[in-house]
Amino acid sequence: MAGTRPLFSIITVVLNGEKYLEKTIKSVISQTVDNIELIVIDGGSVDNTIQLIIRYEEYISYWVSEPDKGIYDAMNKAIKVCRGNYLLFLNCGDYLLNFKVLENVIKYMRDVSPDILYSDIYTDGKNDRELLTTKIESDFDLYRKTICHQAVFASKQVFETIGEFNTLYKICADREWLLRAVKAHKFELSYMNTPTSVFDRHGVSSRQRIRLRLENMKINFIYFRPRFHSYLLKQIRNKILKILTNKLRYV
Repeated sequence: MAGTRPLFSIITVVLNGEKYLEKTIKSVISQTVDNIELIVIDGGSVDNTIQLIIRYEEYISYWVSEPDKGIYDAMNKAIKVCRGNYLLFLNCGDYLLNFKVLENVIKYMRDVSPDILYSDIYTDGKNDRELLTTKIESDFDLYRKTICHQAVFASKQVFETIGEFNTLYKICADREWLLRAVKAHKFELSYMNTPTSVFDRHGVSSRQRIRLRLENMKINFIYFRPRFHSYLLKQIRNKILKILTNKLRYV
Protein backbone atom coordinates (compact mmCIF):
# COMPACT_ATOMS: atom_id res chain seq x y z
CA MET A 1 0.00 0.00 0.00
CA ALA A 2 2.26 2.73 -1.29
CA GLY A 3 1.84 6.08 0.39
CA THR A 4 -0.22 4.64 3.23
CA ARG A 5 1.15 4.11 6.70
CA PRO A 6 1.01 0.38 7.45
CA LEU A 7 -0.91 -0.80 10.47
CA PHE A 8 1.64 -3.53 11.29
CA SER A 9 5.42 -3.53 11.18
CA ILE A 10 6.57 -7.15 11.30
CA ILE A 11 10.24 -7.24 12.27
CA THR A 12 12.45 -10.27 11.66
CA VAL A 13 15.99 -10.52 13.00
CA VAL A 14 18.19 -13.20 11.47
CA LEU A 15 21.76 -14.49 11.44
CA ASN A 16 22.69 -17.47 9.27
CA GLY A 17 19.07 -18.56 9.14
CA GLU A 18 18.79 -20.03 5.64
CA LYS A 19 16.99 -23.13 6.98
CA TYR A 20 14.25 -21.27 8.84
CA LEU A 21 13.83 -17.76 7.43
CA GLU A 22 11.59 -18.71 4.52
CA LYS A 23 8.97 -20.19 6.86
CA THR A 24 8.88 -16.91 8.78
CA ILE A 25 8.59 -14.75 5.66
CA LYS A 26 5.88 -16.93 4.09
CA SER A 27 3.75 -16.72 7.23
CA VAL A 28 3.78 -12.92 6.91
CA ILE A 29 3.25 -12.48 3.19
CA SER A 30 0.40 -15.03 3.13
CA GLN A 31 -1.78 -12.94 5.48
CA THR A 32 -5.23 -11.96 4.25
CA VAL A 33 -4.55 -8.26 4.95
CA ASP A 34 -2.01 -6.12 3.14
CA ASN A 35 -1.45 -3.18 5.50
CA ILE A 36 1.86 -4.68 6.58
CA GLU A 37 5.50 -3.80 6.22
CA LEU A 38 8.07 -6.54 6.64
CA ILE A 39 11.46 -5.47 7.96
CA VAL A 40 14.41 -7.87 7.99
CA ILE A 41 17.56 -7.12 9.97
CA ASP A 42 20.40 -9.50 9.16
CA GLY A 43 23.45 -9.62 11.39
CA GLY A 44 25.94 -10.32 8.59
CA SER A 45 25.05 -13.86 7.54
CA VAL A 46 27.65 -15.93 5.70
CA ASP A 47 25.30 -18.70 4.52
CA ASN A 48 22.55 -18.32 1.91
CA THR A 49 20.35 -16.04 4.02
CA ILE A 50 21.03 -12.97 1.89
CA GLN A 51 20.12 -14.82 -1.30
CA LEU A 52 16.86 -15.85 0.37
CA ILE A 53 16.12 -12.26 1.40
CA ILE A 54 16.75 -11.09 -2.18
CA ARG A 55 14.39 -13.79 -3.48
CA TYR A 56 11.57 -12.27 -1.40
CA GLU A 57 12.74 -8.66 -1.75
CA GLU A 58 9.52 -7.51 -3.43
CA TYR A 59 7.64 -8.32 -0.21
CA ILE A 60 10.18 -6.72 2.12
CA SER A 61 9.84 -3.01 2.86
CA TYR A 62 13.32 -2.64 4.34
CA TRP A 63 16.29 -4.89 4.93
CA VAL A 64 19.91 -4.52 5.88
CA SER A 65 22.81 -6.89 6.45
CA GLU A 66 25.54 -5.73 8.83
CA PRO A 67 27.15 -6.84 12.09
CA ASP A 68 25.26 -6.02 15.28
CA LYS A 69 25.76 -6.36 19.02
CA GLY A 70 23.13 -9.01 19.52
CA ILE A 71 19.46 -9.70 18.91
CA TYR A 72 18.13 -6.69 20.83
CA ASP A 73 20.57 -4.32 19.13
CA ALA A 74 19.22 -5.61 15.83
CA MET A 75 15.63 -5.18 17.02
CA ASN A 76 16.41 -1.61 18.06
CA LYS A 77 17.71 -0.90 14.54
CA ALA A 78 14.35 -2.00 13.17
CA ILE A 79 12.39 0.20 15.59
CA LYS A 80 14.16 3.26 14.16
CA VAL A 81 12.97 2.60 10.60
CA CYS A 82 9.52 1.02 11.03
CA ARG A 83 6.43 3.06 10.14
CA GLY A 84 3.64 0.87 11.48
CA ASN A 85 1.18 1.70 14.21
CA TYR A 86 1.90 -1.65 15.87
CA LEU A 87 5.15 -3.60 16.00
CA LEU A 88 5.52 -7.37 16.13
CA PHE A 89 8.92 -9.02 16.48
CA LEU A 90 8.77 -12.33 14.64
CA ASN A 91 12.35 -13.52 14.42
CA CYS A 92 13.87 -16.16 12.18
CA GLY A 93 12.22 -19.53 12.81
CA ASP A 94 9.11 -18.03 14.41
CA TYR A 95 5.96 -17.74 12.35
CA LEU A 96 2.34 -16.59 12.41
CA LEU A 97 -0.01 -19.41 13.28
CA ASN A 98 -2.18 -19.14 10.17
CA PHE A 99 -3.01 -16.77 7.31
CA LYS A 100 -5.84 -15.03 9.23
CA VAL A 101 -3.85 -13.98 12.30
CA LEU A 102 -3.60 -10.29 11.42
CA GLU A 103 -7.20 -10.22 10.20
CA ASN A 104 -8.26 -11.49 13.63
CA VAL A 105 -6.09 -8.92 15.38
CA ILE A 106 -7.72 -6.14 13.37
CA LYS A 107 -11.18 -7.43 14.32
CA TYR A 108 -10.17 -7.39 17.98
CA MET A 109 -8.89 -3.83 17.64
CA ARG A 110 -12.28 -2.62 16.43
CA ASP A 111 -13.46 -2.78 20.04
CA VAL A 112 -10.28 -1.62 21.76
CA SER A 113 -7.26 0.53 20.94
CA PRO A 114 -4.65 -1.35 22.97
CA ASP A 115 -1.32 -0.02 24.11
CA ILE A 116 0.04 -3.55 24.07
CA LEU A 117 -1.97 -6.43 22.67
CA TYR A 118 -0.80 -9.96 23.48
CA SER A 119 -2.02 -13.51 23.11
CA ASP A 120 -1.14 -17.09 23.97
CA ILE A 121 1.55 -18.71 21.86
CA TYR A 122 2.62 -22.13 20.66
CA THR A 123 6.18 -23.34 21.12
CA ASP A 124 7.56 -25.49 18.35
CA GLY A 125 10.06 -28.28 19.02
CA LYS A 126 11.36 -31.07 16.82
CA ASN A 127 8.51 -33.47 17.50
CA ASP A 128 5.80 -31.54 19.33
CA ARG A 129 3.93 -28.27 19.68
CA GLU A 130 2.84 -26.92 23.05
CA LEU A 131 0.40 -24.12 23.85
CA LEU A 132 1.65 -21.63 26.42
CA THR A 133 -1.13 -19.73 28.18
CA THR A 134 0.09 -16.31 29.25
CA LYS A 135 -3.04 -14.43 30.34
CA ILE A 136 -2.11 -11.82 32.94
CA GLU A 137 -4.79 -11.33 35.60
CA SER A 138 -2.72 -10.01 38.51
CA ASP A 139 0.59 -8.56 39.54
CA PHE A 140 1.57 -12.05 40.62
CA ASP A 141 1.01 -13.32 37.06
CA LEU A 142 3.15 -10.50 35.71
CA TYR A 143 5.86 -11.50 38.17
CA ARG A 144 5.95 -15.19 37.36
CA LYS A 145 4.96 -15.32 33.67
CA THR A 146 6.81 -14.24 30.57
CA ILE A 147 4.85 -12.91 27.61
CA CYS A 148 6.77 -13.96 24.51
CA HIS A 149 7.51 -11.04 22.20
CA GLN A 150 6.41 -13.18 19.24
CA ALA A 151 2.83 -12.75 20.47
CA VAL A 152 3.02 -9.06 21.42
CA PHE A 153 1.65 -6.28 19.22
CA ALA A 154 3.05 -3.11 20.79
CA SER A 155 1.95 0.35 19.81
CA LYS A 156 4.70 2.49 18.28
CA GLN A 157 3.63 5.17 20.75
CA VAL A 158 4.82 2.99 23.64
CA PHE A 159 8.30 2.76 22.13
CA GLU A 160 8.32 6.51 21.50
CA THR A 161 7.43 7.10 25.15
CA ILE A 162 9.62 4.62 27.04
CA GLY A 163 12.44 3.95 24.59
CA GLU A 164 13.94 0.87 23.01
CA PHE A 165 15.17 -2.45 24.39
CA ASN A 166 17.91 -2.29 27.02
CA THR A 167 20.79 -4.17 25.39
CA LEU A 168 22.47 -4.79 28.75
CA TYR A 169 20.06 -7.72 28.92
CA LYS A 170 21.12 -10.32 26.38
CA ILE A 171 18.14 -12.67 26.74
CA CYS A 172 15.38 -10.92 28.70
CA ALA A 173 15.39 -7.38 27.30
CA ASP A 174 11.90 -7.92 25.89
CA ARG A 175 10.54 -8.78 29.35
CA GLU A 176 12.32 -5.79 30.90
CA TRP A 177 10.82 -3.54 28.22
CA LEU A 178 7.34 -4.91 28.90
CA LEU A 179 7.62 -4.38 32.65
CA ARG A 180 9.02 -0.89 32.06
CA ALA A 181 5.97 -0.12 29.96
CA VAL A 182 3.42 -1.61 32.36
CA LYS A 183 4.95 -1.08 35.81
CA ALA A 184 6.88 2.17 35.35
CA HIS A 185 4.80 3.95 32.68
CA LYS A 186 1.34 2.43 33.33
CA PHE A 187 0.61 1.34 29.77
CA GLU A 188 -2.15 -1.24 29.63
CA LEU A 189 -2.08 -4.84 28.44
CA SER A 190 -4.93 -6.25 26.37
CA TYR A 191 -5.34 -10.01 26.08
CA MET A 192 -6.69 -11.63 22.94
CA ASN A 193 -7.88 -15.16 23.62
CA THR A 194 -6.63 -16.53 20.31
CA PRO A 195 -3.04 -17.77 19.77
CA THR A 196 -1.26 -15.75 17.11
CA SER A 197 2.26 -17.10 16.70
CA VAL A 198 4.53 -20.10 16.97
CA PHE A 199 7.81 -19.65 18.80
CA ASP A 200 10.90 -21.63 17.81
CA ARG A 201 12.02 -22.87 21.23
CA HIS A 202 15.55 -23.55 19.99
CA GLY A 203 16.39 -19.85 20.26
CA VAL A 204 18.98 -18.13 22.47
CA SER A 205 16.87 -18.08 25.64
CA SER A 206 16.34 -21.84 25.40
CA ARG A 207 20.09 -22.50 25.27
CA GLN A 208 21.26 -20.13 27.98
CA ARG A 209 18.99 -21.01 30.87
CA ILE A 210 21.37 -19.91 33.66
CA ARG A 211 21.73 -16.41 32.24
CA LEU A 212 17.99 -16.36 31.61
CA ARG A 213 17.30 -16.96 35.31
CA LEU A 214 19.87 -14.41 36.47
CA GLU A 215 18.49 -11.70 34.20
CA ASN A 216 14.94 -12.44 35.31
CA MET A 217 16.00 -12.20 38.96
CA LYS A 218 17.53 -8.78 38.33
CA ILE A 219 14.46 -7.57 36.43
CA ASN A 220 12.11 -8.80 39.17
CA PHE A 221 14.21 -7.04 41.81
CA ILE A 222 13.90 -3.76 39.89
CA TYR A 223 10.19 -3.84 39.10
CA PHE A 224 8.64 -5.62 42.08
CA ARG A 225 8.91 -4.15 45.56
CA PRO A 226 10.38 -6.09 48.49
CA ARG A 227 6.92 -6.34 50.04
CA PHE A 228 5.86 -8.35 47.01
CA HIS A 229 8.76 -10.73 47.56
CA SER A 230 7.56 -11.10 51.14
CA TYR A 231 4.07 -11.84 49.83
CA LEU A 232 5.51 -14.41 47.44
CA LEU A 233 7.42 -16.14 50.23
CA LYS A 234 4.25 -16.20 52.31
CA GLN A 235 2.33 -17.84 49.47
CA ILE A 236 5.05 -20.45 49.04
CA ARG A 237 5.08 -21.15 52.78
CA ASN A 238 1.28 -21.55 52.85
CA LYS A 239 1.44 -23.88 49.88
CA ILE A 240 4.05 -26.07 51.60
CA LEU A 241 2.02 -26.13 54.82
CA LYS A 242 -1.07 -27.16 52.88
CA ILE A 243 0.81 -30.02 51.20
CA LEU A 244 2.25 -31.20 54.52
CA THR A 245 -1.16 -30.99 56.20
CA ASN A 246 -2.75 -33.09 53.48
CA LYS A 247 0.01 -35.69 53.78
CA LEU A 248 -0.30 -35.89 57.59
CA ARG A 249 -4.04 -36.42 57.22
CA TYR A 250 -3.37 -39.77 55.59
CA VAL A 251 -0.58 -40.93 57.91
